[in-house]
Amino acid sequence: MYQLLKRLSIFFLFIIMISHSTITYAEEVIIQVNNLNLRSGPGLTYDVIGQVNQGEDYPLIENQKQWVQINYKGNNAWVAMKYVKINKPDQKTTDDYKNTDNVSTIYDNTNLRNLPSTEGKIVGIIPKGTKLLVEDTTNNWVKTKWEGIKGYVPVGLVTDMLPSQFETHSNLKGKVIVLDAGHGGRDVGATGASNTHEKDHTIQTALNIKYDLEQLGAIVHLTRSNDKFISLTARAIYANHLQADAFLSIHYNSTPQHPNANGISTYYYDKKDQLFAKSIHEELLKTTNSKNRSVQFGDFQVLRTNHTPALLLELGFISNTTEELQIQRNTYQKKISRGIIAGMQKYFLTN
Repeated sequence: MYQLLKRLSIFFLFIIMISHSTITYAEEVIIQVNNLNLRSGPGLTYDVIGQVNQGEDYPLIENQKQWVQINYKGNNAWVAMKYVKINKPDQKTTDDYKNTDNVSTIYDNTNLRNLPSTEGKIVGIIPKGTKLLVEDTTNNWVKTKWEGIKGYVPVGLVTDMLPSQFETHSNLKGKVIVLDAGHGGRDVGATGASNTHEKDHTIQTALNIKYDLEQLGAIVHLTRSNDKFISLTARAIYANHLQADAFLSIHYNSTPQHPNANGISTYYYDKKDQLFAKSIHEELLKTTNSKNRSVQFGDFQVLRTNHTPALLLELGFISNTTEELQIQRNTYQKKISRGIIAGMQKYFLTN
């Protein structure tokens, strides 16, 4: 009976923790054509600063007549409205904030306007993570004050989970996590159906997970933060040197001879890491709805020479055309991040 009560207590604590440790996302802008120009402002006269392609999706910052502002690799950029589709996931409305004293901005360079409309004049540009007092709400806009300036911010660009709240409710606070983006530099890893390289997918995934973990108070280190070659031995040594609480090696699979292969696999080397692997794997399957390719023993060097709780994750098949495209979508990357974080929270409840 005692063991049953203990398990139930841990389960309900996990549910409470997950409900209080949610990363909030804004609406998504889904690109409908290839080679769509990104511009520095809402119009054809503004400079082209990059390009995006069909199927990619980015967080929506704001609409302005025939143009949409998106968050592109941490910066704001504009695309023509007629070439995109706006996806509205379940998110809070102004009704949810009527009894909320504080919110914080989700993105950098959030526009503060003098009216609750994109037609309003921009009176301030607010940094990411800024705490704001809610004075009123109207038509999916939050009325607030920043540095003495009163104005309005779209409800989709703020969250009522403040950085301090993330840390208070998360058992990841202070945990040292090493994220290992597989391959890099001259080692491109697997090749995708459309000739993408595994090394490029793994670094993007690692950066996404890093951001979300840090919102929950974790101390995150990357074995690589750009496209460079790092030996397998060096990756494990780095985690050992930091005496990390966890090490995750991020990978994507490829089997060109079996183009329909799909799903997620999780590998461990040390027997004591099997529970950690199971926790991460189960939560990943829940958030991504991917095929279960099981938790397995894996004799990989980054795991074998690692003295920290260490896993290697194969998060999908880039040789599968459908899965490759899905992996490149921000919405799917967020599902991966949420699954990994939920698995970590579950594991650290008892370890």
